[in-house]
Amino acid sequence: MNSNFINNAFTSSNVKNSTRVVENQSFNLIINSKNYYFSSGDNNNQQYYFDWSLIPDIPYNVHMTYVGELNDLSTLAELPLVYIDFNTSGSTYEVGSVATNYSSQFVGFLRAERAVTSSFLYAEDNTNPPIFLSGRPTNNLFTVKVYNNNVPKTLYTPTTGTLAEYVINLKFVPANLQE
Repeated sequence: MNSNFINNAFTSSNVKNSTRVVENQSFNLIINSKNYYFSSGDNNNQQYYFDWSLIPDIPYNVHMTYVGELNDLSTLAELPLVYIDFNTSGSTYEVGSVATNYSSQFVGFLRAERAVTSSFLYAEDNTNPPIFLSGRPTNNLFTVKVYNNNVPKTLYTPTTGTLAEYVINLKFVPANLQE
């Protein structure tokens, strides 16, 4: 995506006309892999832009849903894992091979569903528990990566070699609201 588009889209006049999220209101952020800011050349490692100042700086429980277009997953046994760099503290950690707790950008795993001769990846709202963020994200340019379950992490690659286009819905629910 052209960076001039991003810069022009968030001029003060455009932001002024945007609807701001008020405290105690949840909101959805739609991430469409076709509408990226920067791509590594594959859908499993793309950068997106969002002006986080449009939402209150409060704690959130973030729910993720994902649906992807058809992939050839016929020879794969790896589990696809979604990571997003929100650049804010949360309560998601990963264990490691040393006695250290690792803060993690993990937001959830994806399931495969067979559709005739191909498969698609998805995650429903109840596939993964929500992740907790102590405040709004601070990376206006943030990266979504889909890794496989290897150690060390490597980008997830279907049998065809390219992760199909996807749409992710992130639902930010203020942590003080009952879910």
